[in-house]
Amino acid sequence: MPINYRLIEHADQEVLSDFRKYLTGVCERFDHRAGINPGFKERPGIAATSEFAEPNIPMAARYNYIANDLANNKRISDHSKVLNILTTHLYGGHECPRVFSGELDRELGFVEFERIAARDLAYIASIRDNIAHANRHGLSVWDKWGMRVSVQSEGNKFAESVGSQRGHVAALEWMASWIDDGTVDRLLEANSFRQTSEILSEKRGIGNYIAYHCAAGLSPFSSVCMSHSEPFVLAGPGAVKTAKKLFPGLRVNYNELCVAFAEQQDELLPDLSINEHWQNVTVNGREVYPIRQDRLFALTSEIALCQYGVFTKARADQKTHARRQKGLPDIDRILAAK
Repeated sequence: MPINYRLIEHADQEVLSDFRKYLTGVCERFDHRAGINPGFKERPGIAATSEFAEPNIPMAARYNYIANDLANNKRISDHSKVLNILTTHLYGGHECPRVFSGELDRELGFVEFERIAARDLAYIASIRDNIAHANRHGLSVWDKWGMRVSVQSEGNKFAESVGSQRGHVAALEWMASWIDDGTVDRLLEANSFRQTSEILSEKRGIGNYIAYHCAAGLSPFSSVCMSHSEPFVLAGPGAVKTAKKLFPGLRVNYNELCVAFAEQQDELLPDLSINEHWQNVTVNGREVYPIRQDRLFALTSEIALCQYGVFTKARADQKTHARRQKGLPDIDRILAAK
């Protein structure tokens, strides 16, 4: 049931005040990194080099990479665009399609999934070599979250079923099979964020929450008829934990609470200000997102609620804080070293 009452009347005002300060600090940190806030002042838990997930999609390096290098790259087929975009979530390594390809030229830095589906063994072997080169330079194509285990497992099972090798490339081979089984066509034909998420969650090894964020990643691709700005949420445990702190007396559907949080942000977050720099992404003279990204949407409300929990841990523990200050790897340097 949609929430049709004022959330602010049920909020723990001390936690809400702290959440507002966190969100302001993170937005200011993103502004500083972009060179539009030279007066940024560090605060407990938020340093200039701190890494937090973005409260606004154009702030996200991953989404900007998708928009600029994948979704609008005319060299890539629509089927391969979908799957390259999904690798950025399912593998998760920074700009991992570039690493798979081994190409320094950004226009050529993608995987030709049709060649994998056709069992082009020389091409598959070249990807394996490119990953090995990156590993020798200390770069993994995998993110460090728990998703990698189930994706690797499903990839290895598929590879064994077709007589291929277990290992880093196996999940790409599994994903390439989604062309032949119709999954990619279904994603291209989906007409909502929810439907896109549901299609992905049908895949063994991809839970509902990861499917939700994978679906969001397709938003910059204009051939997919969905938007991350839609009022649809699958709240993860981090967001739920923060929501319970913010609204301790409520027993609600937390998916609906995230949607209501976005809808009521003018009252809940009156000081939230997203710089115009972040309100869209322009590629080839065209704005990628049809809706201005000048506020929280349901997706970014879920992300902000989740990341507040990460922030409070970083603020309370110096080791956690230090771990949040690792920068992005220099992909160009590693590819140039081939």
